[in-house]
Amino acid sequence: MSANTCWSSYQSRNKLMDATPLPCSILKNNLLYWEFTYAAPVEFSHAPPWWLLIEKPELWPNGMDDWEIVFNHRLKTFLRAMKSREDTEIQKGHIKENQRMSSHMQRSWDSGNFWIVYAALNSFAFDAIYWKKN
Repeated sequence: MSANTCWSSYQSRNKLMDATPLPCSILKNNLLYWEFTYAAPVEFSHAPPWWLLIEKPELWPNGMDDWEIVFNHRLKTFLRAMKSREDTEIQKGHIKENQRMSSHMQRSWDSGNFWIVYAALNSFAFDAIYWKKN
């Protein structure tokens, strides 16, 4: 089987190969779709999701201080549900105690790292966050 036959359905920007014909299984096993890859600091996944309130902090009608108060309440509910699910997964042996995301998220919120991650991911909000948090 030729390389052209194996790759006929893939767009050219996704091809990572030379013109040497190889068995199709080798080509398929070595395919990497760069458009679906993402690399970021692990701390990005430790921050709790801002969308628990749907509205972004810098757009909150009553200001960022009020957003924090309401978000903190919603975060407690979210983390309680997450901890419950983590407990179940720990009992099943699917994850270990040190793999809990809820504790990382709580620490990120308590330390203020949440805001650093939020500003890094939402650069248009950087100014509002900088002046509010300094």
